[in-house]
Amino acid sequence: MVFKLRFSSPTPDIILTATLVIATFLFSFCSFHELKESVKGGNLVIFSALCIPILGACCLRLVAKNVTPYLVLRRMDFLVLLLFLFILLNRFGQQPQAGLSLNSIEFAYLIIFYLACSLLPAKYTKALLMGIMLSGLIEVLIGYSQFFAFTASNHKLFKVTGSFNNPGPFSGYIAISLALAIAGVFNRNAREMHPSKRWDKLLLVLNLMVIVLGLPILLLSHSRAAILAVFVVLMINLIGYIPVLIRSDSANFKRLKSVAFVLIPLISIALTMGLYYLNVDSGNGRLLVWKICKNIFLDHPFVGVGYDNIKMYYMSYQGKYFALEGSESEQRIAGNVSYVFNEYIQFITENGIIGSIYLCVVILALLYTLKRAVDKKFALVCFSGIAAICIFSLFSYASDILPIKVVLVTLISTIAKMDRKQMIFSNPLRKLNAVFLPSVFILSLTLLYFMFVKAKEIYYSYRDWKTAEHYYVEKDYEQAASSFSKLYQNFGSDGSFLMEYGKALSLSLKDDEAISILARAKIFANSPNVQIALGNLYQNKKMYSAADECYISASDMVPVMFYPRYLRAKLYFSTGQYLKAAEVAAQILKKKQKVFSPAVRQIKREMKEILQESQKRY
Repeated sequence: MVFKLRFSSPTPDIILTATLVIATFLFSFCSFHELKESVKGGNLVIFSALCIPILGACCLRLVAKNVTPYLVLRRMDFLVLLLFLFILLNRFGQQPQAGLSLNSIEFAYLIIFYLACSLLPAKYTKALLMGIMLSGLIEVLIGYSQFFAFTASNHKLFKVTGSFNNPGPFSGYIAISLALAIAGVFNRNAREMHPSKRWDKLLLVLNLMVIVLGLPILLLSHSRAAILAVFVVLMINLIGYIPVLIRSDSANFKRLKSVAFVLIPLISIALTMGLYYLNVDSGNGRLLVWKICKNIFLDHPFVGVGYDNIKMYYMSYQGKYFALEGSESEQRIAGNVSYVFNEYIQFITENGIIGSIYLCVVILALLYTLKRAVDKKFALVCFSGIAAICIFSLFSYASDILPIKVVLVTLISTIAKMDRKQMIFSNPLRKLNAVFLPSVFILSLTLLYFMFVKAKEIYYSYRDWKTAEHYYVEKDYEQAASSFSKLYQNFGSDGSFLMEYGKALSLSLKDDEAISILARAKIFANSPNVQIALGNLYQNKKMYSAADECYISASDMVPVMFYPRYLRAKLYFSTGQYLKAAEVAAQILKKKQKVFSPAVRQIKREMKEILQESQKRY
């Protein structure tokens, strides 16, 4: 549902288009090294700041002179906004104490962005697509610059990351750009409701540049999900191009189409299996993550655990799984999980059966709109980008990557505009213009002010978090704890922040406060590190049973870790439980190393000594 306005001048539309184009391609290249999570935090700061002029441009369009408003209802807009509303209400309904996470703040700004895109007239939508393509081309060039060592990557372990913090999001964004470019070449005569040869030629040049330069860098990224996404989109467009090569009423066309529908799924399955065997441990690790998510879903089947709340549950469920079952091979590949690596499984787990059914309705509505689109070729270009995101999401964490979410919202909004049926209520507010327009103006100014304040707050909060971390690294724990305490109001529901704050308090010898903060961290993002830190604090306070439980929980969560078992053995030995100390020490000595390191060798040397001493004493 959007307010759509007619103008005597296209200036407001041009201003809105310019702000949206800048938002689609500029913010993803901005990172602030003075911020905690410099890339993700920087993206959010810039995007939240860009939403201010976007909202201002929307307001300008609404209050422009000589404009008569009328209400337009599109099916896709209505369904998408209802889905947004369900996700937000479900998050805070499931976990009222969850607060505002980074992803939930992004989600709110994405709703504003979607509304702005919906307000934009159809004839300007190609400009948004060009913004996305230009962004992809710049990412490709940054990737080559990093590969040839002209610039440094954003990760010390990977040579090519683009403007992202690791190769995964980078390859996903390149795959989406390639999908749009490939579809653009196959459907280059798409008229997008308003033909323009100049736009088409410029888009074609951009598409060819992205394809020629993007494919090699995508292969260098070694992202299996991204490669599969590009392959499937290529096949979709090849199928769509068959009628151009062969007459649709000929026998050859029917035979070729039948062969294509059989061969392409088989080739896709074979490619998927081949990519899986390139890194079997990684694939098995993801299968384990999905198995744990199944257990979470079975306990919360109807409405799930709430958007972006899965990290509140996952590690605890993984610990329970390994405490009761779990093969040796699964124990070897288990880790401290931050992502589900499958957006569909994550969505079902977080939003349950009800949310999943509604998502299916939205997808079916999108396909129906695509089928009946005014310009089917341009709709197919946009759908190719969405398809690439959907396939990439099968094996990645696309919902955690803001630039990809912005592209998805832009493409869905563009397809929604192509719906042939729109419910138009002509001039419903004609008699209320004298009241309506000033009210919109005042409300918009108020929203702009609060958005400006929020953007500043986000920036300074993440900057001060980085400063607090600096004090911690410099071992000025008192100052670090003081700095963290000032940020507690903003990050009191962020598990990573709470863990760092709790450890700073612990090293400042404020054990009671540290236990309180780490107990809260266990609620929002339980992990072996949180359990170990809590165990050490309980041991300091001679609460040995509680300490033992924490060390056992840490061991169950990630069985491959040596350190929690090492702490248990030391605890048992120091409290005179020599039989238990000997049992745990023997387990550690028999345990296979996943990664050889000096720390593990030191642990095993100490365990030999504890085993020998314990055997003498019991």
